[in-house]
Amino acid sequence: MFHSPAKHLLYTAYKLAVEHVHPNGHSIKIVGTAFYITRGSEMYLITNRHNVDAVMKAEKYAGYRPDSLELSGYFGGKYLHARLADDISIGFPENVDEDVAAINLTNVRFATEPPEHEMRVNYISYDSIADEKQLASLSICDMVALPGYPDFYDRNGERPIMRMGTIASDPESNYQDIDMSPARRIAYEAFSSAGSSGSPVFALAKGWKAGQGLSGGYFRDLLLVGVNAGHLRGRDDMHGSHSGISYCFKSACIIEAIDEAKLP
Repeated sequence: MFHSPAKHLLYTAYKLAVEHVHPNGHSIKIVGTAFYITRGSEMYLITNRHNVDAVMKAEKYAGYRPDSLELSGYFGGKYLHARLADDISIGFPENVDEDVAAINLTNVRFATEPPEHEMRVNYISYDSIADEKQLASLSICDMVALPGYPDFYDRNGERPIMRMGTIASDPESNYQDIDMSPARRIAYEAFSSAGSSGSPVFALAKGWKAGQGLSGGYFRDLLLVGVNAGHLRGRDDMHGSHSGISYCFKSACIIEAIDEAKLP
């Protein structure tokens, strides 16, 4: 039996907009999803690398550099729009094909709208990140949930929505399709789409907890297993439409990116 995620997990997703500027003055804006991870007193914003490194999104963006970063979403139950006010440190996994970025926000200030409102973050604890043993506990067809800001997010209050799916590839393997470079991935049946890039991917809690005085049974708590990164397009007679398969980069990539983004 799988357990529905708590409502607050929906609001761990934030809409991210990064403006990238070319030396010739031309600018582009890349929009996706991001989420916060706390580790002790440290705070990190996790998203896809292609949201903050434009050339990874498309080779035509070579030479563009991130110039400004904006976040919007629910902070302490109140919708806020926030603009980064400081320089940031960004970390990536060692494998450049693993599309994950960690932005160190430990001592970073934001200018908010409405102004002077406290940014009480809906964060995910570092302890919720699945380690190798926990990833190995996942099974084919286990349910996953992806909160985020795809193009069809809820305009009533500018709220994220939750997409659901089931694990399609062997979680102990590293999924690889045609033309994909080797990387730590999991594939799942879910409809990721534009704007979902950077969504946290949760494996839902599973099983039953034994009550007081009882023994036996099986229970696995909710886990953060990766960062959603994209979907596969159909081939042959599907004419490039969504295949129904999306994929994430595994939680180990998040840990590596955080370690790389730590302050000196």
